Amino acid sequence: MRSSQDRITLSPLFVSFVPFAAEFPCEIWIMPKEHQADFGSITPQEKKAFAEILKDSLSRLYYKLNNPDYNYVINTAARYKAEEPQLHWYCQIRPRLTTPAGFELGSGMSINPSIPEVDAAFLRGEV
Repeated sequence: MRSSQDRITLSPLFVSFVPFAAEFPCEIWIMPKEHQADFGSITPQEKKAFAEILKDSLSRLYYKLNNPDYNYVINTAARYKAEEPQLHWYCQIRPRLTTPAGFELGSGMSINPSIPEVDAAFLRGEV
């Protein structure tokens, strides 16, 4: 079970964390606390709060990892699926800290050489 200590940032509306089975070192997910399937339906207040926690997450990567290249993806339901109870949107931030090699390229699976709990502590400034 995930410990609350694994969180990086907690705001009234969002939480950022390193997922338990992160594909990449220092990968961060940002997720709303309330269930929402469609990112396009967030309120102006939620947009502001999301921008703040996104800025916090990217700042941590910038300062702790010396401004790495990264990609971020917002995984969301299509508008017509916005009321599906099993869907939940989230944002993945994937820093490019490793180089895919033979296994990753051949299998399409990632090898993450780091431990997510250690990565979260590092990004919080505890390590």
